[in-house]
Amino acid sequence: MKRVPTVYNTLFLCAALLFVPQFASAQQSGVTAQAATDTVPDIANNGAGQVTLQKSPNVFDESQYKSLVFTSWERSAITDARLSKGDQRAVAEWELEEALNRTEEVKEPPRPEDRELILGGILFHDREDWTIWLNKKRVTPEALPEEVYDLNVYENYIEMKWYDEYTNRIFPLRMRAHQRFNLDTRIFLPG
Repeated sequence: MKRVPTVYNTLFLCAALLFVPQFASAQQSGVTAQAATDTVPDIANNGAGQVTLQKSPNVFDESQYKSLVFTSWERSAITDARLSKGDQRAVAEWELEEALNRTEEVKEPPRPEDRELILGGILFHDREDWTIWLNKKRVTPEALPEEVYDLNVYENYIEMKWYDEYTNRIFPLRMRAHQRFNLDTRIFLPG
C-alpha cells in the first residue's frame, strides 16, 4: 500500500519538530518555569465547569519578534501606508466643473509614413566624426533632430533613444544601415 503524504501529516511533522524539542529540553534540565494560565468554559459539560489552559514558557514570544516575513523597515512602511489611508479629501464641486469645462487639445494622428524611422546609411570615421541619414535627412554630431536622445554611432550600427511625441513614449533602438522601424507596430523591416 502506497502512502501519500497529506497536509495533516505535514502539519503534524512541523508541530513535532517545533514544539517537542522545547518540552524535552525543559524536562531534561529540571527547570520549572511558571506558565501562564487561561480559563475557558468546559464544553464537554455544557459550560458547567472551567478548564485551565497552560501556555508553555518556552513558546515563541511575539512581542520580541514583530514579523517573521517582513523586516523592520518594511513593517514601518506597511504601518505608514495603513495609517495614511483616508487622508485625501473629496473633490470640490468647483474643481469638478473646472475639469469638465477644460478642453484638451486632441492630437491629430500623424501620417503613416511619418511613423517610421529609416536609417539610410552610416559614414563613420570616429566617435566625434560621423554622418548618418535618418528619415532621408543628414544627421551629424552638430545637427541632431530634437526627437533623438542619447545617440551613439558605431561602425555598423547606431544606438539611440527616440522620443515619439504622438504616443509620448521613448523607444530605445539599435538600428543597422538600410533598416526601418515602425513606431506603431514596433517591428524592424529591411530597406
